[in-house]
Amino acid sequence: MIEITIFGRGGKGTRLASEILAEALFRALGDKEYSLQCFPFFGSERIGQPVEGFVRSDSKPIRLKCQIKQADYFIVLGADLLKTRDLKDNLKPSGCLIVNSRKTSQDLSRLYPGYRVVAFNASAIARYHNLNRLNTIMLGAFAKMTNLFSLADLIEIIQEKIPAYKKENIEATKEAYELAQPLKEA
Repeated sequence: MIEITIFGRGGKGTRLASEILAEALFRALGDKEYSLQCFPFFGSERIGQPVEGFVRSDSKPIRLKCQIKQADYFIVLGADLLKTRDLKDNLKPSGCLIVNSRKTSQDLSRLYPGYRVVAFNASAIARYHNLNRLNTIMLGAFAKMTNLFSLADLIEIIQEKIPAYKKENIEATKEAYELAQPLKEA
């Protein structure tokens, strides 16, 4: 089973990111018999508060009906959110952390030994493309790091699901895909 957590702030596209991610996985799996789950978790005060989106994929039926406790992939839309979580509790050993940060992957990998860490400045990409949400940008990096689905599938889904700023989101997603670089070692 692959378990993915997306961690962001309310109103910044976390829920939509999990839906786009689930759709991309569904398309990548094609006619294979896979089960998918996608659901958000947030409190009553959503705007600006921590929000999580969860996605599960498995070749067997998924019987779990709970939040993901330890993800294989943990996507963080803002480095400030890392202060609110202990990764040992939220990411499997040798899991992959993809984070929007001004710090480099090498800098963050020293702070989180034992994990594969990918860091890049998604906020700068968003500003350049006049976007106020990072969801598609982070998914572009996720596509590159995992090879679970293609960039072409992701772009097609963005065209279908993003109501405004389609061109900007697509260009920003492509840029993130090109910038994200896998580390050889954690």
